Amino acid sequence: MNKKLLKWVQISVSVICIFLFLRQINFEQFISILISTRLQLLLLSTIFFIISQYISSIRLLGVFHYYKFNIHPQANHRLYLVGMFYNFFVPGGVGGDAYKIIHLNRIYSWSWKALAKSLLIDRAIGLGALLCLLLLLIPTNIFSLHFSCKLIIFFLSIAFGYFLTQFIFKAGPIYLKTLMWSFGVQVFQMLSVVCLVKSLGISPEMTWSLLFVFLLTVIASLISFAGIGVREYLFLWSSNWLDISAELAAAVGVCFSLISAVVSFFGLYYVIFENKLKLNDYNTS
Repeated sequence: MNKKLLKWVQISVSVICIFLFLRQINFEQFISILISTRLQLLLLSTIFFIISQYISSIRLLGVFHYYKFNIHPQANHRLYLVGMFYNFFVPGGVGGDAYKIIHLNRIYSWSWKALAKSLLIDRAIGLGALLCLLLLLIPTNIFSLHFSCKLIIFFLSIAFGYFLTQFIFKAGPIYLKTLMWSFGVQVFQMLSVVCLVKSLGISPEMTWSLLFVFLLTVIASLISFAGIGVREYLFLWSSNWLDISAELAAAVGVCFSLISAVVSFFGLYYVIFENKLKLNDYNTS
């Protein structure tokens, strides 16, 4: 019941943000901006996003293997893609993580509790990496702090994350490796956003601030459905303190959501042809 309530809260947040977004956007100007997007850079942005998700899948595979869930890498990547589809296109239904747990339990009879723990650790360390990067990118007009102080806080946060995950999950041995993969995920997602910024002709001086907004939207996606609505609205809101139009800032968020949707949609193939997942074709002993 609590999980269902959380899902509907997330959907409600997304709907509210979409409503606010639609009320404040100038559609003619917004469509004109989208049409003028440089397709080569849009394609490069998509490639960087795909790489980020591939790294995220590898990160999860490492956590699975640490807990003796010896799923084959190819099967894991396919299952990860299906999870992306469920996370993006099935509001109020089975989430991507739940889908992974159900299938791995059904095929291998692995413990639900242990699978849920491994997925939670993967998510928690990923969130920790995100917060660390957010500290480095926070603009001085929001919080004035010398970069050397930011670096100190950055490394202290990593150390704190280690002791926290060790205390809660007893996951010390895999913490640093999973954290490094998590940094890789965010770096390639930020490269994807950089390409979008360039493709829309936004001034390079705005890049770091827009990357900070992007990281905020990733965190905010936890309280919305797949980040839809929240991402677009936060980029729109950021134009209030950035010297760019609301429509131009919003276009970054919309383009990123579209890329996420296109890539996630390919998971539908394995939803329709479930036997193609081939989870039980590999020896997991």
